[in-house]
Order: sequence, then structure tokens, then C-alpha cells
Amino acid sequence: MECVFNNLDEYILVINSNGEIKYCNKALLKKLRYDESDIYNKDIANILHNQNEHVKKYYAIKKR
Repeated sequence: MECVFNNLDEYILVINSNGEIKYCNKALLKKLRYDESDIYNKDIANILHNQNEHVKKYYAIKKR
């Protein structure tokens, strides 16, 4: 099953009831620019917050 998930272009994310990331496929890891060891068991809110900060910095630089 993992082989199928990792060959999809769509993002797959599995979190537990505490919001901890338990699985995500390679497409999502690539999009978020994380390695498996950096993202597993992390709080999804923190990961998304970090991504929002990255996006804000990107657009601030692009607008200059």
C-alpha cells in the first residue's frame, strides 16, 4: 500500500487525534520540503505554521 501512496501525485497525510503526523507520502514531503525524519510525530499545526511563514517570506521578496 505504501508503494501505491508514494507513486501518487496527490498529497496524503495521516495524523492522529493529537494532531501528530504519522504518515505522509513523498509528494507531500517534496511540496513541504521535509524529510520523513523531520516531519513524523510533529504537530501538524507547527508544520503548517512554518509553511505559512515560508510563503509570506517568498511573496515579500517577490514583491520587491
